[in-house]
Amino acid sequence: MPLPTDWSSELATLLGAGRAEEARRLLAMARQSGWSGAIPDRLEEESRRLGEDQARLIRLFEAGRWGELEAAAMGLLARRPGDGFVRKALGTALLQQGRLAEADARLLEAATLLPEDVELLITLGVTRWRRGSQDDAETLLRHALARHPGHVTALFNLANLRNARGDADDAIATWREVIRLDPGHGHAYCNSFTRMLDLGRTREAAETYRLALLSVSLPFGARLLGELMLPRIPASQEEIDHWRERFREGIARLEAQPGTPGWEALPREASLSFYLAYHDRCDRELIVAMNRMLRVKAPVLVHQDLSAWTPPRSGERRIRVGFVSQYLSDHTIGRLNEGWLRHLDRARFEVTLFHAPRARRDPFGALLDALADATYALPEDPEGQRRIIAATAMDILFYPEVGMAPAIHYLAHARLAPVQVVGWGHPDTTGLPTMDYFLSSALIEPEGAKAHYSERLIRLRRLPCCYPMPEPPAKLPTRAELGLPEQGRIYACPQTQFKLHPAFDQVLADIAAGDPDGWIVLLEWREPSWTDLLEARWAAHHPHLPERVRFLPLMPRERYLALLAQVDVLLDPLHFGSGNTFYEAMAVGTPVITWPGRFMRGRIVAGGYRQMGIADPPVAETIEAYAPLALAFARDEARRLAFTQEVASKRTNLFDDRSVVQEFAAFLLAALDDPCP
Repeated sequence: MPLPTDWSSELATLLGAGRAEEARRLLAMARQSGWSGAIPDRLEEESRRLGEDQARLIRLFEAGRWGELEAAAMGLLARRPGDGFVRKALGTALLQQGRLAEADARLLEAATLLPEDVELLITLGVTRWRRGSQDDAETLLRHALARHPGHVTALFNLANLRNARGDADDAIATWREVIRLDPGHGHAYCNSFTRMLDLGRTREAAETYRLALLSVSLPFGARLLGELMLPRIPASQEEIDHWRERFREGIARLEAQPGTPGWEALPREASLSFYLAYHDRCDRELIVAMNRMLRVKAPVLVHQDLSAWTPPRSGERRIRVGFVSQYLSDHTIGRLNEGWLRHLDRARFEVTLFHAPRARRDPFGALLDALADATYALPEDPEGQRRIIAATAMDILFYPEVGMAPAIHYLAHARLAPVQVVGWGHPDTTGLPTMDYFLSSALIEPEGAKAHYSERLIRLRRLPCCYPMPEPPAKLPTRAELGLPEQGRIYACPQTQFKLHPAFDQVLADIAAGDPDGWIVLLEWREPSWTDLLEARWAAHHPHLPERVRFLPLMPRERYLALLAQVDVLLDPLHFGSGNTFYEAMAVGTPVITWPGRFMRGRIVAGGYRQMGIADPPVAETIEAYAPLALAFARDEARRLAFTQEVASKRTNLFDDRSVVQEFAAFLLAALDDPCP
């Protein structure tokens, strides 16, 4: 700011324009220069009011009351349009509400008024990042660090940006630098151990969490993530059992923590119990205990609102069914639930879709939206989510999956319809008292299955899915074009790597040993370190297995279908098998070798074969019989051809199954006749 010749006149001009903050800075410069003129009374009054207003904005910011912060800042701007602090507060409130374009504009205005404000540069950088401009974000963060070397907030956000770009090692190193500069930075600790966990560095993550507990008072959300750690690629069943016991003990430690945190304390990015389902253990006790702890420690989750609902009288209106999901898009969940949306009788049912915050939108998702009577994109604010759903007065809420996305898990804690049902999208119990029914099938549930669920188990006669027949590839690429070995039989297991239970390694090793010219084909995953962990696990127990395994990159669906059609046999993972992939394999007629495990999640392929009526399906009677069966099928071209022909003649028993839609509809009506209180 240039030094004026007439301090009093310049101060009056700034005050007249509502630029009180600049007036205060100018007054300070005037005093430093020796000016002894009278301070305008108005400046004294504005200074007092400015301090009070700024304190109010700061209180709203610290409380996370973003709507109130926006309203307060808008009111102040009418009086002080040149106040950069108020524009900064407004931009921050808009950013926290996800209104990124508006936030960017306001923060940019503030930056022109407060060019030396490093925190403002950082907030603007975060906004640009969330708008998809990572280069702009990094430039702004580096600019902030150039002005203020070692600025902890700038370094922390730079580490977050590096992590988002896939530079995990650089991100972890930068978070460590943040911790060195500020040993009490709980978020840096939390981001470090959660990223290590995602990389598969479970013990290192646990040690970092232990050090954090010694150094800083971690918030409840960070403690949740730290106490309930589960390995992504476990080295053995013994390691699985170790971490499950730690999970159990962690629930008890969390119960002992004082306080009742609000929404802001609950983690929004990571599911807490997702990986339990891959352990070949009954998860009911652990998941029920975890949710009981959550409902006590975070009572904000506990909610009931049926105020808008009135029972439907006969013929008065259609039954309102709401589908609540994070993944009603080109995703396994969207594919498995398309048939319900397409074929539920609209004379009897009104179908509404509720998309969770940050749900991916794509052409297939738009197709699903078009099948519904109404759709809602739920806001980030959990209270807002619950208000929107409650206001629609759904008779039945159907959750295609619970346990994958945190937003859906938290929402499922609320009672927002008299009947609430969960599907098999994540094939494990929810452990929630608000979930009344688990929709499954008699074809896939083992004896004694009721004990696996906290919900009332519904076993339809058919698989609980009306799956449209996929369009087979118009032109089949060659092996070479797909990246497959050109010679030798191919045994493919194109599943997510965390499905590969350690017990499955012996099956793969037996196949590799039984067919020295054959190849086992797996998929790479988004974390390259997971492949390294798998190969290290094999090297320890089956050193020759890595020589016979080829990894292919993730691929679009059409190419994936071509891969399924080009291999000799598909291998269904032990304990948590195929769902969507089974349907796709039957579309191209490729045999899927399977062994039905102890839980529904490992029995879907065998159940699908029963529904189709396949005479001699490739279903092993024991785990030990799995590899010999796979080898026999792969070697016997005539048997494979006969299987493919039988599948082609019996596909109508599997695809586009309208009879299960009628079963589903009958269940919904029966459940509504006896709703929960």
